[in-house]
Amino acid sequence: MIDPKKHIDIVGIVISIYNTFQSPIPSILYNNSKLWERRKKENPELKLPSMREVIDSVRDRVMNINKEYNLSIPLKSELCSVMHMTTEYDETVMVGKDGEKGEEEWEEMIVYIEPDDENLNKICFVRVDEDGIPEKDVKGKANIVQFLVDIENLIFYVVKCARFVGENYKANYNNIGIKKAIARTLEAFGIKGEMQEKLSFFDEMVYSDFRYYQLVNDESHDTMTKVYLVFWDFSDLPF
Repeated sequence: MIDPKKHIDIVGIVISIYNTFQSPIPSILYNNSKLWERRKKENPELKLPSMREVIDSVRDRVMNINKEYNLSIPLKSELCSVMHMTTEYDETVMVGKDGEKGEEEWEEMIVYIEPDDENLNKICFVRVDEDGIPEKDVKGKANIVQFLVDIENLIFYVVKCARFVGENYKANYNNIGIKKAIARTLEAFGIKGEMQEKLSFFDEMVYSDFRYYQLVNDESHDTMTKVYLVFWDFSDLPF
């Protein structure tokens, strides 16, 4: 059984970041520290960005990914499943679902996201033959592999920027520790509570050669499917 603490709702994190950046970020985070000023003066070749430039770059990236995928519209999957892909990032993924005998069956598919008439981002599954040719035309569709890569890259970037701004925040206010300064910055960026606790697993997973995702219908919202990045013991692959 997968430890739920090692499930990361990656789309939910990005939506939280997006919603947070709809409002002003606390002005206290924009103040460049004396340490930053000294580093910038002593190392001009580094071209250190200001806190405003960093925060604005996060906002721009978040707005761009929402423009690309319209995350304000819920995701809804045709089926609940587990998806597996390697870091080669092919267009196809291995999709696992419960078979008739209760055993998990795996099948190679192309998975894409497409808005439907019910104002949902529908997650669609298309079988491929032995030569990797899909049963129907998927040209121009938003492949879920690219979607997941973009989501993960955004989280990675936001966390990196939060650490940069958090270190500057710590330099301005010596009465707090570096961990607390970074935690407060992450919270200001929309990564809060349990989301922060799972970042160590996220760091571990994004550097792995494999990815597992679990599509789970939200019990509190019958028109929404959550996409979890799952920490898995890769020594026990199912195929």
